[in-house]
Parts: sequence; structure tokens; C-alpha cells
Amino acid sequence: MRVPLTRYQWLSWVRSPALTQQIVQTVILVLFGLYLAANLVFLSLFATKIMKELYPQADPATKLGGLLIYGFFAGLLMRILFQKFSGLQIKPYLLLPVPKNKLIHYLLRSSLTSFFNWMPLFILLPYFIQDVLPNQSTTYAIHFLMFYVGFVLWNNYLAFSVDKLFKLKPTIAALPVILLIAVYIADHRGWISVSPFLERWFTACMQHGWLAALPLLGAVALYVYNLKALGRIYFLVDKNSNEPVTEMVIPSTLLGRLGYTGVLIGNEIRMIWRHKRSRSLLYIALLMILYPLIFMGNPVMDYAGFKVFLALFITGIFALNYGQLMLSWNSPHFDFLATRQVRIEDIFRAKYYILAGSCVVLFLVTLPYGWVYQEYLPAHIALFLYNIGFSIYVYMFLAAYNSKRIDPSKGAMMNYEGISIAHFFILLPLWGIPYLLYIVFQFLGPNVPFLIIGGLGMAGALFHTSIIHQVTKLFENRKYPILSAFRKKS
Repeated sequence: MRVPLTRYQWLSWVRSPALTQQIVQTVILVLFGLYLAANLVFLSLFATKIMKELYPQADPATKLGGLLIYGFFAGLLMRILFQKFSGLQIKPYLLLPVPKNKLIHYLLRSSLTSFFNWMPLFILLPYFIQDVLPNQSTTYAIHFLMFYVGFVLWNNYLAFSVDKLFKLKPTIAALPVILLIAVYIADHRGWISVSPFLERWFTACMQHGWLAALPLLGAVALYVYNLKALGRIYFLVDKNSNEPVTEMVIPSTLLGRLGYTGVLIGNEIRMIWRHKRSRSLLYIALLMILYPLIFMGNPVMDYAGFKVFLALFITGIFALNYGQLMLSWNSPHFDFLATRQVRIEDIFRAKYYILAGSCVVLFLVTLPYGWVYQEYLPAHIALFLYNIGFSIYVYMFLAAYNSKRIDPSKGAMMNYEGISIAHFFILLPLWGIPYLLYIVFQFLGPNVPFLIIGGLGMAGALFHTSIIHQVTKLFENRKYPILSAFRKKS
């Protein structure tokens, strides 16, 4: 049976009710892509000259070759974190007499159209045409193209494998991410030197064709692995479908004591883990734990405004990203919640406990930074209290006015569904209020403003029940317009 999958995907895009919005987003992304491509081409054309100025004693081709490999590994990390790999578009065809291998081949080939695959070419091709072809041998040029094009394909299918593996075995899939970040930090801090090794690797690949072909062979192997792995994942009938389905029970030791709120917390945690967009925010929050390592020992750490920003950011990054779409995460099934014996106040209370809990975890994990840089510790403690006693309520008030439906199963990268202009500027008042308090009260002593900021947050945390009740009343006044908006699929 001949199925023109590409044509069907085009028709689904053209016939979408949100076609106008998609066209605007596509135009913006294309303009941004063209701007980025122009910068990469410009950098590529002057790459040899830049290498000669920065490293006058080294061979510019070898030095640039090592830096390109380094950049490809950095690109691999970016792909794993942000590249969107479609996994839903082939599911409707599983009910049709279409060969499963045809669907999976299409899925694997369509991943090559990602901008992450085109971006390296804007660096490689101008440099190859201008510097490699006129100055190097034909063998060198062939090895160069084979090595780096193979690297692009290898990166694509390795990131594809990790993306799919995250859904099945997240612990195993996290290993390459942790390894790449650990090597980058160790190299950045001067504990190891990666560049000499990469330069020797590049030189060997340019001399021996079998070494240059390894990334391409690795890409082929990953393609075959993904083909077989996806064949096991995409099935129509669950292998255990004959077994009775048992209802998942919330443990009564802790969550059960909170009543309906505890049940909602358990459901919310499962929803965060099961959906791609929310799970991506969780991974980003975990990666941001390493963010302060970039600035430790930097003079910027002496500025109070930066201390406030850093402490606000690393202790509340998940609450910031997840809390801004507080009720929109439940928009596909909010009618179900509204018709159950569940109070809106219980929903807000469950959201508060989850966001506050994330702040507690991030605070404890990043607390050692305060021991290493003791001048930062007061800000870290104060802004943690500020997050759980003030910032979360700002997200709640925003939720009472946000009536945009989202699809949590979509990825987080370049996904602005449910986002309004208020979400982009929310960090300004959240940072501005504690910084303004610091400016006003700094004459009392360097740590007194942080005591005031922390006291404000502690008061908000102690009276969270009353504040959540007021937010609930605000939501009740706008309940039906929001419910109506949640039913509209874009």
C-alpha cells in the first residue's frame, strides 16, 4: 500500500485551525534561522584568519579541526536537551494496513530536516570551499567531508536514541548528558585539557580514511538500532493486555494525610513525569544546578544584584518555568476536574506544595555553593524563602488570568503555546522587589536586607492557606471564561 506520508503531513499542517498562528511562528523562526546562518557563514569565512591571530604558533587547520569536534559535542548536548523529535505523527497510521517499517523509516528520515542538522553545514561548507579545497589534497578533502558529515548524522541519531530512551529508561539515558556536562565543566575549570586530544584525533582522521569513516558508520549503526528499537515500542496491543488493570493507590503514609490535596499532588507528579514538556523543564532545572559553577570566583559575584538574581534563579527555576502555566498543564482535562468532588482550592494547594517542594530540593542541593562562597549564603537562604513565600503566589495570580490551553505532550524547545507577554517579563518584578529592598535597607548592614527579604518570604509561607484562599476566590470570578478557553483546541 503506497502511503504518501510527506503529503499527509503537509495537508495536516495546511488544514490546521491554527494555520495563521503557525505561519507567523514559522516566519519568525525562519528569520531567526537566517540571521543565525548568516553569522555562522561569516564566522566560517574568517575562521582561518581568526585561528592565526588567536594561535599564531599552531597550525590553523588542526586547531580549527579540534575546535569543530568540541563544538559538535556541545551541539550533541544541545540536541539532547532541546531538539524536538516527533513521535506522535505516525500513531494514526498504526491502525491502517501500512507496514510498520515504512512508518519508522519515515520518522527517522524526517528527523534529518531539523535545523540542528543544517546549522553545522553553514560553518563547514564555506570553510571547505574557501580553505580546504584550494589548500589541501583531494584525500584530505574527502576525509574532511566524510568525518564531519558523519558527525552531523551521528549526533542526530544519538540524540534521537537518547530522546526515546528517556521515556523508557531515564536513568540510563541521563548518563551521556551527565558525562558531557562533567567533561565541559572539568575543561572549563582547567582540571583537564580536552583540546590537545581532539586535535590529535582530527589529525589522525585526516590521515586515515577508516578513522574518518567511523562517525558515518556509527550513524548507520544508530539508524539500524533505532529502527529495531522503535519496532518494539510501536505496537497496537499491549503484551499484558489480558492481565487485569489495577488502580494505582497513593501511599497513605504522607500524601494520604492531605486528603484530596494529596491525591492531586500524586497525580500532578505523575503528569510531570509522563509528559514531554513538563519533563523537559524538570531536566532543565536539574542542569541549572551547575549554573553557579560558571561564576564562582568571578568578580560579578560581589554585586548584590547578581547574588539576588542567582539565588532567585537556581532555587526557583522549576517553579518559574512550571508555575507560569500552573492551570494550563491541566487544561486538556480541566473539565473532568471541575466535575469531580475536587475543590479549586485543593488544586491550588497541591500546586503550591509541589512548587514549594521543588524549591526546597533545589535549595538543599545547591546549598554547598554557600559554603564555598560564604558571602553568597545569606542571599541563597533569603531568596529561597522569598520563592516559597512570594514568587509562587505571583504565578498563582497569573494563573487566575491565564486561559490558554496547551498540549503537555509537546516538547519545550521553541514551544510558546500558552505563553503570553506577561510570562516573558515576570522575572523583572520578581527580581526587582528583593533587589529594591536591598537598596533601601543596605544602610542597616550588608545582611540586614536579606533578613528582611527572608522574613517576607517566611511570612508568606506561614500564611499560605489564607493567601491560597484569596487566589481561589479570584479564580472563581473568572472560572467559566477560563473553562471555555481551555476547551478550544488551536
